[in-house]
Amino acid sequence: MKFDAIYVAMTLFPRTMTPAYKRIRSRFDESRTAVADLLERELLHLRAKDVVIQLDCKPSEIRQDGQLRAGTKPSSPAVVVQFTSVNKLMSFACDQYDSWLANIKAIAKTLEALRAVDRYGATQGGEQYTGFQALPAPDPLAGMVQELCQMSGHSPVTADYLRVSSERVKQFRREVLLALHPDRTKDEPTFKVATNLLDKLLNSFGFQV
Repeated sequence: MKFDAIYVAMTLFPRTMTPAYKRIRSRFDESRTAVADLLERELLHLRAKDVVIQLDCKPSEIRQDGQLRAGTKPSSPAVVVQFTSVNKLMSFACDQYDSWLANIKAIAKTLEALRAVDRYGATQGGEQYTGFQALPAPDPLAGMVQELCQMSGHSPVTADYLRVSSERVKQFRREVLLALHPDRTKDEPTFKVATNLLDKLLNSFGFQV
């Protein structure tokens, strides 16, 4: 893809999930390439940046570069596509179909339909996208977690995902420190910075090492 899109493990679907028995059997062409091309086309039209695709999978199923590992099988077909367009954070969620690829294609088709609205001159400022603007509550720990992921090359995770349990935080701590250990990196200062940030993170969550 021409835009930088990463996958992350979903922490919370923005609405009540569709029961499995009510999901629609996909009628779309679900080839990975065809879906990627369609989504790319629509996001390029919107000049999208910071594209994140949330899947209902484990963080371990996502590589350090933010791409899916081979054989990834999400627990459900639910998908959330988030991106920034014209300095606004947009979020589109779908779980109507029984395939996660079909749900990504449904989101791409939705973007295509919304873009078509502008062709007839009834909107001038992209008003049709207003209902899809994401308004996340600021999380003071989000930047700390993001920094640790970037420092260590860890697969992207969120503060909300980590705060669920001490086991998740401790596993994250072990993985970050292993990746940054001076025996591997020869970089003692960075290791000390990461250790300090991880200690602050544990304390903020109310957990102990």
